[in-house]
Amino acid sequence: MKAVVDTDVLAAIIAEDSEYRDEALRLWEMLDEAVVPAIVFCELAYILISSGHDVGLLDEALRDPKVRLVETAPADIRFAQRHRHYVEEVDDYNDLLVLGAAVRLGLPLLTFDAKLNSVAEKIRGR
Repeated sequence: MKAVVDTDVLAAIIAEDSEYRDEALRLWEMLDEAVVPAIVFCELAYILISSGHDVGLLDEALRDPKVRLVETAPADIRFAQRHRHYVEEVDDYNDLLVLGAAVRLGLPLLTFDAKLNSVAEKIRGR
């Protein structure tokens, strides 16, 4: 399975006390390729720093053979702008960039974010 992976899935894998950790590990095992937008690594760095963890943990994720880091493309920014009416909080715009990458690449999005899943269903017409 190949999918775009959102920040909360990676954070749940790293955080041993996450309520989503078991599910995140199960999903990770199912993946052949985890497509990770650059903004996800930025968000993950913010989470690590704000929780007092070593940002060096990102090196481990970057070396994982399943991880394919993708840049934010102009199409992702245009996607976020077209759907900016869904933005209510700062993180919502980043979520639209991640969803934009999933749509652009024609891949499913793995996230535990109920709001982002709802927006994705509306935009993708499911």
